[in-house]
Amino acid sequence: MRVAVTGASGFVGTHLIDRLVAAGHDVRVLCHRSAPARTSALTVVRGSLDDSVALAELVRDADVVVHTAAAVAAADDSTFQRVNVAGTRRLAHAARDAGVGRFLLLSSLAARRPDLSAYAASKKAAEDALADVEGLAWDALRPPAVYGPGDRQVLVFFRLLKHGIGLLPAGDTARVSVIHVADLADAVMAWLDSETGTADVYELADGFRNGYTWRTLIDAAARELTIEPRYMTPPQGLLRVLSHGLRAWARLTGGVPFLTPDKLRELRHTDWVCRDDRFPRRTGWRPRIALGEGLRATLAWYQARGWL
Repeated sequence: MRVAVTGASGFVGTHLIDRLVAAGHDVRVLCHRSAPARTSALTVVRGSLDDSVALAELVRDADVVVHTAAAVAAADDSTFQRVNVAGTRRLAHAARDAGVGRFLLLSSLAARRPDLSAYAASKKAAEDALADVEGLAWDALRPPAVYGPGDRQVLVFFRLLKHGIGLLPAGDTARVSVIHVADLADAVMAWLDSETGTADVYELADGFRNGYTWRTLIDAAARELTIEPRYMTPPQGLLRVLSHGLRAWARLTGGVPFLTPDKLRELRHTDWVCRDDRFPRRTGWRPRIALGEGLRATLAWYQARGWL
């Protein structure tokens, strides 16, 4: 199968490319900055989601498009709109015009609550943009927090834990689902083997019913590190001041803050649990990696590379 992929150099994209190549697919990838490690097994198209010529080349003769590229952190809200919304719309039109059979958007569980953040709003708008493209067979997957070797988004929690601090961004009533990156890649592979697009959005996670409390997640990681952490739930007011300060500093320096007021609202939301079982029923996909096993491998990977 000829598969066009965006975000191939990213955390999820890197794992997905490995699976696609191993399965023998003909893979073409869009490279904006750094190229994937396995370029010899890929056809590389240089360009970005802003480049209509590059997108047309990416999707030419493709059977399916898997769109994983996205801005997950940014110094300003306009970046989310430009990359996540306009970029998805432009790619979807290119795919439709090229006669691509199916289109998969890797969205986010955050899209369930677009009122919480500019990122969440942009992911929901990206889903809506697909629905507006007539003649395109599409689906969207909404994973929760994705973890695994190579991830940097949850690395800050593990680094704090390594120093004996168990950071709890929300109270014990908050519950979250997670998914290991290998299981998410498996889900994409299962989608490739399924029937035509259903023009629907599917939530998926690691299969643990009702998700986890933050304390349960930190406890599981602490056991793997053989650490007894000191748990901390910083006052909401302090975190809010910190998030505004970090955003202001990032704007001055041109960097990207790891914590913003928007991200804080996402972290403190009490229900990020996936309860949707339609994707497993449709495709036969099942998550394989339990939390303890996934954390053990992830933390070992971090330690081997000095990330902790």
